[in-house]
Amino acid sequence: MSEKQGPDKTIILHIGLHKTGTSSIQATLKHNQDVLRDRGVLYPGFLPPNHSQFFINAFSERAEHYHANRRQGLDAAAIAERASEQMDRLGRALSRFGGPTVLLSGEDACTLQAPEVTQVRSRLDALTGSVGVNTAYRVLLYTRNPAAFVSSAMQENVKGNGMRLEDSRELHIRNAAGRYRRIYEAWTTAFGEDAVEFRCFETACKAPGGLIGDFLGRIGLADDGIEHQLSNEGISDEVTQFLSSLYLPGSGAGHGRLQDCQTRIDLTPQDRDTLFALRGSKGDLLSLDDQIRTWDAVADDMRFLQSRFGITYERPEAGRVARNGKFGPDFLHDLALALPRLSAPTCEALLHYLLTRPVDPHSSTDTNGARIT
Repeated sequence: MSEKQGPDKTIILHIGLHKTGTSSIQATLKHNQDVLRDRGVLYPGFLPPNHSQFFINAFSERAEHYHANRRQGLDAAAIAERASEQMDRLGRALSRFGGPTVLLSGEDACTLQAPEVTQVRSRLDALTGSVGVNTAYRVLLYTRNPAAFVSSAMQENVKGNGMRLEDSRELHIRNAAGRYRRIYEAWTTAFGEDAVEFRCFETACKAPGGLIGDFLGRIGLADDGIEHQLSNEGISDEVTQFLSSLYLPGSGAGHGRLQDCQTRIDLTPQDRDTLFALRGSKGDLLSLDDQIRTWDAVADDMRFLQSRFGITYERPEAGRVARNGKFGPDFLHDLALALPRLSAPTCEALLHYLLTRPVDPHSSTDTNGARIT
């Protein structure tokens, strides 16, 4: 009896999580795709840097509701046609590529439900089988401190979706419970426990080469010769709070995009670029009470991460004074330089917001009494 044949290729599925540097990882992979190919890793060139829309179109039963498809006006027939074309192109790329590793990366893959993840496995098996490729699989996801994740997701919703902070906060706290266990169970059911790896985002960021270096190491590549690319960097908490104050109630609550949101004033593209460039506090959009609410919602999930992967996060304690570095010297310095570049309505609205906003009693720095010239 002959020995069992080993895999011709390993397909690595990087499925997120959101707000764990996925955009920078994807931009780096796309920018260095020729270098990766020379080192035996195929990052498909016919797809955009982020493969999320591919994952949704090819495997989701709810693809018509996906924001990118709605924005592009794609109906069910167009989505199915695009998914079929891209699967065919992936099959041809697999059959032509002589290296051992194929990599797909899209954070929205982690939103797929269990039956949809089963489709990922079955359709990839069918695809690789049809081109005569014997395949093994790896599934990689980065975790993040739950309070930091919610804060970062709130910032992104304000920046990119036109949502108000209060709407985004409640959405993410409500959806936080059981997230990691649901993802793990869906992907291990389809791919097996040995194939699925969760890694700590915070630990990876401290590794040599940072998050991108850690990611490259996990897919078997050295960091040297790879040009790191940063993408979708977060904006300051100060600007996030100001933008949120401009959005009308209900704006963006349906996961729309900026072109669909309503604001109290017209923000020009230059206004947004100028505001987005201001330095300031980041990751401090949750009060201590909201951080504790978040942790209460995810307590079971945190125990799961610790027991299954040894990933441990520290729960905030009641009575601790929350960190608050908002409206500090860097922000005020950048703001003074930026004001002349803002349109008159935006400049007036920003100054009014700074003078009338509620003061955080725990803040050690504040604009009250500060002179902005």
